[in-house]
Amino acid sequence: MLRDGERADHVLAELRRARAEWPGASWLAVHDAVLDIVRRRLLIEGAAASEEPSGVLLAWHVYRDLEAPAALGADPAIRQRLAGLAADFRTRESIPEWLDRVGSAELGGEAWRDAVTRLNESPRLYVRVNTLKTTRAELAARLGASGLTTREVSGFPDALEVESSRSLYELPEHAEGLFEVQDAASQGVAQLLGVLPGMRVVDGCAGSGGKTLHLAALMRNRGRLLALDVDARKLETLRLRARRAGAGIVEARVVDTTKVVKRRHESADRLLLDVPCSGLGVLRRNPETKWRLSPEALDRLRELQREILRRYAPLTKPGGMMAYVTCSVLPSEGEAQVRWFLEAAGPTWRIELERRFGPPAEDTDCFYIAVLTRVC
Repeated sequence: MLRDGERADHVLAELRRARAEWPGASWLAVHDAVLDIVRRRLLIEGAAASEEPSGVLLAWHVYRDLEAPAALGADPAIRQRLAGLAADFRTRESIPEWLDRVGSAELGGEAWRDAVTRLNESPRLYVRVNTLKTTRAELAARLGASGLTTREVSGFPDALEVESSRSLYELPEHAEGLFEVQDAASQGVAQLLGVLPGMRVVDGCAGSGGKTLHLAALMRNRGRLLALDVDARKLETLRLRARRAGAGIVEARVVDTTKVVKRRHESADRLLLDVPCSGLGVLRRNPETKWRLSPEALDRLRELQREILRRYAPLTKPGGMMAYVTCSVLPSEGEAQVRWFLEAAGPTWRIELERRFGPPAEDTDCFYIAVLTRVC
């Protein structure tokens, strides 16, 4: 992840396939340890005073007050180095220097430090109940019978928080399409778009379809739901997930030419634009993101966000609604982009609501959403 800039989920998925014999509990322990080390990279590597994997692993055990395997040896100076390094916020929370400057400038120093601290915590585990096949109470009972503890999440009607030492993807309930692993804040995004059965809805940056499938459930599988993306592989995953979920209204289409979008102008009652972004709101799950990101990449993402707004907003019918969504804590990817769009669009659009999900209000990932109505 750190050497080659690979995504954590891709590296860990490859590791899981290569170590299929590991029990689920062992796999989750390795998974969580890897992410924790990446999350605290500067602190742990500094305390190890070494780039050797054994030294880094030993420093992580010391940091977590865990008994280290004897094969790793011992280094009594690690704890002293940890204490010294932890006095510096940027090192303790392991934030690249340039990103610390940008975040402080956009949010203010105190708010940025609070956001970073919370985003360095381990994430809670949420699932979205597939209401096309079951109810929240029924799924909770099924999972409870398998020994999993769940609780309903206030404000998120389709969400359950799950305590599990097993991989949820290996459960029969997942194979049956009864739930999807999805953060509660991500679920809140689809809820705010206000889709209804019978509508024509477009998910303009569908990816592998987490929000697409939620929209289909909210539409009760009635209407038309077009999932667009430039990545054919992600859409193939979406198709597989849609079949498992019983979401028959989903049509996935690759955006391989500009005509794919232009031909559908003024066709959507609702448009969801969950645009590519820095991912700084989901660092709990993808801590390597802060090391893959650069100032140049952030600039390119902001320009791409504006380009998507320019190209895709005309898909919305007059009187229809569009949601602009990012999983970033930076206003330059959220509020500022919406202000830019409204200024450029003039009286054609008006903003209905803005919302930020995440700490301190919710113990979830951080999402920004703006819902706009096309007036004419």
